[in-house]
Amino acid sequence: MPLSLHILTGHSYFKNRAPGVESYRGSVNLKTSDAMNALFDFVFYGILDRYPGLKLVMVEHEIGWMPFIYQQWDYYHRRFKGSNPPPIDQPPSEYCKRQVYGTFFNDAVGTKALSWWENNNCMWSNDFPHENSTWPRSREVIARDLGNLPEATRAKLVRGTVSELYKLRVPEPIAV
Repeated sequence: MPLSLHILTGHSYFKNRAPGVESYRGSVNLKTSDAMNALFDFVFYGILDRYPGLKLVMVEHEIGWMPFIYQQWDYYHRRFKGSNPPPIDQPPSEYCKRQVYGTFFNDAVGTKALSWWENNNCMWSNDFPHENSTWPRSREVIARDLGNLPEATRAKLVRGTVSELYKLRVPEPIAV
């Protein structure tokens, strides 16, 4: 079973539930930085290297930040691995491609990157029944965010990857 790190993984959001403007910091910055820091620990401290069968799912963190962070981690890994080597053998992005999955449900920036970014480990979700959910407009959001992608890629993002990851048998969709 894959290990899931939910959007509230970390401590910052709960420690700093301030009213007013600071609530925005908690709703966006702190939750995302906690996700980045948790994933950093799994990658750079060699956990994913030591457990190559471990699958990690970043749940509801959206995906727009992932290609940027992977690129930056690879850059600094190349730059400093000679003088300050971490306990990993491969570039950080290789572990992420192999073992890290990300879910998204309302991420126009992240979905724009799917046409050129590795998207084998991305999965659409809708967060139903929470108020942040795209439901009952989920089909509209999918069309808006994924409509420019080939049908096979959309199918992979909305059902193929999740069914493969969790070994679920999913019936063919009904034509509408």
